[in-house]
Amino acid sequence: MAHTEKEGVRIAALGWAACLLVAAIPWFLPAPDGLSASAWIYAGLFAAVFVGLLLAPAPAAVVTLAGLLAASLLRVGAPGSEAEPPLSHSAPEALRWAFSGFSSPLVWLVFSVAMIGTGVEKTGLGVRIGHILTRCLGKSALGLGYAVTLTETLLALVVPSATARSGVVQPLVMGIPALCRSGPARSPRAIGAYLSWVAFASSCVASSLFLTAFIPNLIALDMLKLANLPVPDWHTWFIAVAPGGLLLLAATPLLAYWLYPPDQKRIDTLPHMEDGRVLQSARHSMRQLTLLILLALTLMAWVIGEPLGFATPATALALVCLLVVCGILDWEDVIGNARAWNLVLWLGAMLSLTAGLDNMGILDWCLHRNVRIMQDFTPMMYLVALAVLFFFSRYAMAGSGVYAAMLLPLFLAAGSSLAGMTPADAARFGFLLAALVGLSGVLTPYATGQGMIWFSAGYIRRGEFWFLGLLFGVIYLAVFLAAVVPWLGMGGIVPLP
Repeated sequence: MAHTEKEGVRIAALGWAACLLVAAIPWFLPAPDGLSASAWIYAGLFAAVFVGLLLAPAPAAVVTLAGLLAASLLRVGAPGSEAEPPLSHSAPEALRWAFSGFSSPLVWLVFSVAMIGTGVEKTGLGVRIGHILTRCLGKSALGLGYAVTLTETLLALVVPSATARSGVVQPLVMGIPALCRSGPARSPRAIGAYLSWVAFASSCVASSLFLTAFIPNLIALDMLKLANLPVPDWHTWFIAVAPGGLLLLAATPLLAYWLYPPDQKRIDTLPHMEDGRVLQSARHSMRQLTLLILLALTLMAWVIGEPLGFATPATALALVCLLVVCGILDWEDVIGNARAWNLVLWLGAMLSLTAGLDNMGILDWCLHRNVRIMQDFTPMMYLVALAVLFFFSRYAMAGSGVYAAMLLPLFLAAGSSLAGMTPADAARFGFLLAALVGLSGVLTPYATGQGMIWFSAGYIRRGEFWFLGLLFGVIYLAVFLAAVVPWLGMGGIVPLP
């Protein structure tokens, strides 16, 4: 045990050393042309955080908070600090920027979803539903993967928030590995890791398939309007994305089965006796029924709430309060939920850090640098290369809404600069980028709220999540471009001016 602890300390020390080395590079090398000294230092800090998330010398929340603290102490990252030397910007402004990410509604939606999951687990509702699913949908892992994908797709038709959908699906799906005595710390690859990845990846595909399945899609449409480009309606969006989206939805459970196979191909075990007693007790049955009713009402609120002015995060927080009032959760469950508060700290810090990239002009600089490299490409190669660059820029962004609002206008402007760009070409290119907003969320655990939720379940190790994100991201993008780009060119599906 002592040897293991020493090895862990050594690995952590090496990880922190790598982060410090990356962060120190801008202090010894001059800033590239077009970047200020402050922006160059901030780029090093952000790169150090990225390295820390990959090497994991500490929990993700600790790594991101350390990077945010360093940036605020150096007073880089806040609006207006890009033109000033480090340490010269206003300290109150730096602190205001550092805490800005924690005011995002996405942070508190993710927190609420984690608390809902705690309620489902505590009442035994997840185990009961897991038992029902295995009895009704078959006991093969692949069949359950398709059941999860179908559930996610159907919910995407009515629930406009991918994070909220994961908040419903995740605690219910996690009842299945519980039947096999599989958990994050014990046999996670039995089936829990497979189902977690299928649910997450399917959520990203469904978010691109339906216009109203993902709130950032609507933000993307606003960016198209600002660029004076035509905006597709729900039907047009679906028809244009369908060749790639439907194919990826059908392939996702099978791809995961091949590339990230579960150890337990069939679920032949029955619920454990202790689980059975819990499910049959009157007290637990009443609490499960109460929770089920509250979840159904919340789902209805998510479906109809946005048009009526009820924001999804507010509805989710209201549900958490009701869970406490109804005795499903104790207040200690709320304040002592390390998983939920870890998500708050991690996501809030990442949102501030990614906003800093835009504040410092780094995103704009990177794009224009790559545009110069691609200036000798053919028009089609140029537009496809921009789409690829837009997709993988997701590594630098936390939160899909931020991604759409910050990066989409920059890439639309870069595309419109192409000589001979017709209104029809601009419309199709703009739509293609908008459709990639949801799909690109598969790359990292922090890119979307649902990514944070499925990663925090603990079944998928950090290194596995990054690897799968890159692998599926490459496959998804290749299939999507191969299917959708020719389709958009056949008859001009996107409405033109």
